[in-house]
Amino acid sequence: MATILIAEDRQADRELLAKVLGSAGHQVFEASDGLAALEIAQREHPHMIISDVLMPTMDGFEFVRRLRGIDSVRETPVIFYTATYHQREAWALAKRCGVARILIKPSASQDILATVDTILSGSLASGPTLPSLESFDHEHAQLLNTKLMEKVNDLEAAEQRLAVAVDICHHFVTERDPVTILRHVCMAAREVTFAQHAVVGLVGADGSAVEMLLTSGYDEETERSVKPPSRSGEVLQTVLSERLPVRKRNVDGRPESLGLAEGQPEIHSFLAVPIASPSRVYGWLSLHNKLGADEFSDEDKQVALVLAAHAAVAYENARLIDDLQHQTTAMRQSDERKQFALGVARMGVWELDFIAKGMTWSETMAPVFGL
Repeated sequence: MATILIAEDRQADRELLAKVLGSAGHQVFEASDGLAALEIAQREHPHMIISDVLMPTMDGFEFVRRLRGIDSVRETPVIFYTATYHQREAWALAKRCGVARILIKPSASQDILATVDTILSGSLASGPTLPSLESFDHEHAQLLNTKLMEKVNDLEAAEQRLAVAVDICHHFVTERDPVTILRHVCMAAREVTFAQHAVVGLVGADGSAVEMLLTSGYDEETERSVKPPSRSGEVLQTVLSERLPVRKRNVDGRPESLGLAEGQPEIHSFLAVPIASPSRVYGWLSLHNKLGADEFSDEDKQVALVLAAHAAVAYENARLIDDLQHQTTAMRQSDERKQFALGVARMGVWELDFIAKGMTWSETMAPVFGL
């Protein structure tokens, strides 16, 4: 058993790592930022540290540089566990700081444990070094500037995609068929978020059963394999009952790992949002397999939420108009039946009169129908 320090600002990632490492018998300490991790490291002297790169107070690079400057813990092997820094320059600087290995989020449990065991066994030397302050600051600043520019570009791209989504939503206003609206949503969401497949599911008024599935991106044969998911599954419970989005990376690709029906194509990344108005939940929109990336982004989630929210309003309005049209038609048909019945009744009276007076049929019926 080893003592391992986890430096990670995201609670969900800390809990996952702690669970995986704890299951292997390791003792785990947790820190939510680099400064707290330094304090725990000096106090507990862990056998290993697993650190995120993008953290508050100081990032992973600065944390490792400071760690290497403390005699009592400078030899401690460090693993970077990150979804943010993949560039060659970032890997080079991490190696110079003595980072033993870089794992990409999310990694499978067996890969995390295998890496930890390899480093603890001493078969992979971490080779901790202390780069010169001037060299480190220069390379570190370059990395931060590069990452900042990436974020700026991502924000600009997100704004453009939101603008496209809003423009799509404007077209919902002119559509009167509820199902057609949802078909447009399904197709538009897939295209705007660069998803391989998209599914819209409709539930009944009490939310207990899936009444309809609409899909986009599947060929005709594969579409038949897409079955309604379990209403009691964790994903749909969160989306439909709590009205919350769900974004996951599904490492094994099995649809049933997400509470979806088996037998359909593998799903490695997943995003689902509720289609709901203030009055009720109509269903959900789910996106499968982000093209060109391992998972859907926060920007994808925001775009999907915007589309689903506008779709819910448009769908509700279209259904209301449809119901009013049916009611109007029913009322008109009822009035016509009443008028016809009244005409028939009056016809009976006039027919008796016409027989008594010897009048023709047309002369008798003219007053009834205003002829």
